[in-house]
Amino acid sequence: MNFSDFVTDILGLQEGLMSDGQRSEAQAAYTAWTKQSETRNKWKAGQKVLADRAVAALFGGKALTGSTKQKVWAEKIRAEKLRGEKLPFSAYERNEMTDAQAVLACAPAGLGKSAHFWIENRDRKPSEIGSFFETQKRLLAEAQALRQAGKMEEFKAAAEAYNNLTAEWGFTK
Repeated sequence: MNFSDFVTDILGLQEGLMSDGQRSEAQAAYTAWTKQSETRNKWKAGQKVLADRAVAALFGGKALTGSTKQKVWAEKIRAEKLRGEKLPFSAYERNEMTDAQAVLACAPAGLGKSAHFWIENRDRKPSEIGSFFETQKRLLAEAQALRQAGKMEEFKAAAEAYNNLTAEWGFTK
């Protein structure tokens, strides 16, 4: 992942609109991110076994919320989804999230912090979960921008689309 992709996909910023201070902070974050690249690659290749929560920590994840029993089960599910899964009939192809999707899935303030989410969606593919987090982030940003712009009718439609998406994934309206 190059610096521009990191700024856009991981930090959610636009490189051309960044101040010098933001650019400096982003460069430091990118340097730290690339230093962990070898660890992430070894982990994805299966050369290093990590505890379930440690897998999520590679992408900024913290302990999940829920009952003790839920958290133990959901940490295992989250780690499995972050690791990816082998596709049937192929020794090499995997169904997995991109690094940017994994960061969104592990965001401490995001919807993926709930043990309930991981348990509810345990039968979904890692790529589906990654796409959910990208779509959820995009819809939320669109709704917030419309609200700030005072476009209330368009905001209501965007909020409805967001609520329908999250309801489909186990969150109540």
